[in-house]
Amino acid sequence: MDRASLPEGIYAYDIRTGEDNVFGTIEPCVTVNHTGTILTRQSVEMGPEGYIEIDMDGDDGLIDAMTYDEWITQPETTC
Repeated sequence: MDRASLPEGIYAYDIRTGEDNVFGTIEPCVTVNHTGTILTRQSVEMGPEGYIEIDMDGDDGLIDAMTYDEWITQPETTC
């Protein structure tokens, strides 16, 4: 994904494959074991290690997938 082409206020983060899971961590940029990319309307603060672990046993909100064109037309929500 060409991050320079994203509109202002859209943030991209990569997902790294974990040891036992499809989703292991969320990181600013992944070049090895890259599983996918997520987009957000808010910046995400990384943990002290520089990434966020994804808890596959919990609810991380990684339920739906959609294209950028589908996502950008969704109303903005806050958690």
